[in-house]
Amino acid sequence: LRRGRREGLSLNAMVRPFRHGGIMLNVGYRRSDAMNGISALPELSPSVEQAFPDRIQRDAEGRLLRVDARSINLESDRQSSLRNSLNLRWPVEVDAQRSDQAWDFQASITHQASLTATRRIRDGLPTINLLAGETGQSRHNLSGQITASRRGLGATFSGQWSSGGRLAGGEQGALLFKPPVMVNLSTFLEPHRFWPQLKDGKIWKGMRLSLDV
Repeated sequence: LRRGRREGLSLNAMVRPFRHGGIMLNVGYRRSDAMNGISALPELSPSVEQAFPDRIQRDAEGRLLRVDARSINLESDRQSSLRNSLNLRWPVEVDAQRSDQAWDFQASITHQASLTATRRIRDGLPTINLLAGETGQSRHNLSGQITASRRGLGATFSGQWSSGGRLAGGEQGALLFKPPVMVNLSTFLEPHRFWPQLKDGKIWKGMRLSLDV
């Protein structure tokens, strides 16, 4: 394997419209160019077999006998993306004597869009557009999170969504991926924070009960 080289460009900006407010907007652009990067051997196809004839072995009738799947150097791999996020935070104010009962609420939503993603495996092969709907790669990703917490108690609800994709196939046609959605709920409770008599117990002292779904 040859030595690779990677170049990157990253630009980020943050806006906080209110001096004492809990609203913050982040915008970021990222681009990376990799030359001779190390990658696994791509999925077997006629063009890949033509580019790596020494990696593929077939018998006289054309049946596949062996594939040398050791890592290879990619001629080039270029990607760029735009990332936006909005963060909110609003604590509930209480008097100093009840500060341990104050609730803190936080919420965030993040969107990442892939602008370009191209890959060239070897000289002589066409450049692959990973976002052209042929590789199954998602173009958009959206995630969000809401958290409510106080001393000894809290809960977090989060979710993530990715746009669908299309993976080009052979004679059987392409595979279509529906947009996947994942949601999570996490809670915790520290009993000794609410029942002071438990602080002296060896079992309950410092214990945290949590539930993740």
